[in-house]
Amino acid sequence: MRPEYYLAGINLAGFCLEAADAWLYGRSGRRINGILIAAGLFGGAPGILAGILILDRKADKSNMMARVFLLCVLALEILGLVFFRGGHKDALSFAFPEFFSAHRVFSAYLLAVNAVTFAAFGIDKWKAVRNRKRIRIVTLLALAFLGGAAGGLAAMYLFRHKVRKSYFAVGLPMILMVQVLAVFCVMNI
Repeated sequence: MRPEYYLAGINLAGFCLEAADAWLYGRSGRRINGILIAAGLFGGAPGILAGILILDRKADKSNMMARVFLLCVLALEILGLVFFRGGHKDALSFAFPEFFSAHRVFSAYLLAVNAVTFAAFGIDKWKAVRNRKRIRIVTLLALAFLGGAAGGLAAMYLFRHKVRKSYFAVGLPMILMVQVLAVFCVMNI
């Protein structure tokens, strides 16, 4: 079977599974998460994500970990496709300090987004203690996905905030690993 047919089929299956899950269970919680995770791991993450964006855009605490996992799997699939299909250097480089010193704008961006994410987690903790209106979970996770996972992870453990929530306690390390792999891929293309 040609890879294009396989990917089209698995993504169509992922979309259909997401549609079935949204139609059958709605807001009552995910009942076929295991099947969706398997479809995502086998290449169906874009189809599942399309299903979420079209049919079930409301993010809540019950589906947040599945969505974080799905986005990490999607990012890994894209990185793998770019790295292995796009070609890579013969000798792999692990020279992260040299890469960051050569790309100062990127380094400044990462420092800034990590500082903002760290501050956002700190502000959210401050607001939580005082029973004020909180920063949305989606906002905190978006900052982490945009490059601030290290800052979020540091703040999470320094302020002891969100450490019991799986989408942060498991999600932020997953996001950070994907970001490290992304930098590694960019270094070696």
